[in-house]
Amino acid sequence: MLATDEGNFQGGEGTAPTPLEYFLTGLVGCLMTQLRVFSKKMKVPFDSLEVRCEAAWEGMKSEAGPYAGVPSGFRIDIDIQSSAPSEQIEGLVRAARLGCFVEQTLCRKNDLEYSLQINGAAE
Repeated sequence: MLATDEGNFQGGEGTAPTPLEYFLTGLVGCLMTQLRVFSKKMKVPFDSLEVRCEAAWEGMKSEAGPYAGVPSGFRIDIDIQSSAPSEQIEGLVRAARLGCFVEQTLCRKNDLEYSLQINGAAE
C-alpha cells in the first residue's frame, strides 16, 4: 500500500506525498544509484553526492475532467565532491544518465496500454 494525495489546488488534502513527488524521487534515486554503481565500475571515486530536482508543469483546463497536467520540463542539479579530474566526473555523469532507466524513459516517446474492468467485467 502506498499513500498518495494532492494539494488543495488539485482537490486533495495534502496528507501524503503527491504522485509527482514520488515520480521525481524515482528519477533522482535512479540517477544517484547509477552514479554510485558506475563510479565503482569506471573507477571514478567521489566523496559526496547531492542531487536536486525540480519539475515544471501547468494545470490546463480540460474537457475530459477538472484539468490536464501539462509538463514543461525538469531541472536536475548534481553536486559531486571528488578528487577525480573533471573530465572523468563528466564522463561518469554521462554514463549514469544513459544507464538511468527513468531518465531514458522520459526522453523517449512511450506507448501506454490500459485495461479497465468495471464491476469485474472487462470493458
